[in-house]
Amino acid sequence: MKIIDNFLKQVDFDFIKNYIINNNFPLYYQHFLTDDKEESSECSFTHIIYKNHMPHSDLYEHMQPIINLIEPKALLRIKINCYPKTSKIIYHKPHIDFDFDNKALILYLNNNDGYTTVEDKKVESIENRALIFDGNKKHFSTSCTNERARFNIAINYL
Repeated sequence: MKIIDNFLKQVDFDFIKNYIINNNFPLYYQHFLTDDKEESSECSFTHIIYKNHMPHSDLYEHMQPIINLIEPKALLRIKINCYPKTSKIIYHKPHIDFDFDNKALILYLNNNDGYTTVEDKKVESIENRALIFDGNKKHFSTSCTNERARFNIAINYL
C-alpha cells in the first residue's frame, strides 16, 4: 500500500476537482454501494468514466494526468464516487473490486472526516492524496459528517 500526498500537479488537480464538484456534473444514484448488489441503508452517487475497455464519459480525456502517473498496462475501471453527508460516520461493507490481481488507486477530491480502510490500515480523505493498493484486498469506505459529501476517483488497472 502506498499513500502519496500532492499526487497531481496543483493545476491538474484543481481542474479535475472543479470539473467534478459543481452543480453541472452528472452523478447517478446508486442504492447499492458494492457490486454484490446487497441492499443497504446507505446510498451513493457515481459517474462511470471508463469500463469494459472503453470511455463512458467526456471526463476521460481529463484523466490523462492521473493515467500518465500510474502508467497502466490496461485500465479496468475509472469511476467517481460521491458519498452524501451523514449525521454519524457510516461504514460501508468491506469488498474487493476484482477477484484477480490488479491495482486500485483512490484519489481524494476533498478534505473531510471520512476515510478508506484497506485491511486494517485507515487512510484519511485529504484532497489530492492518492491511495494505491492491491485491488483484490478487502477494503471499505465511509461517509463523512463534516462536509456536504465525500468525493473520490477510483481507478482499477493492471
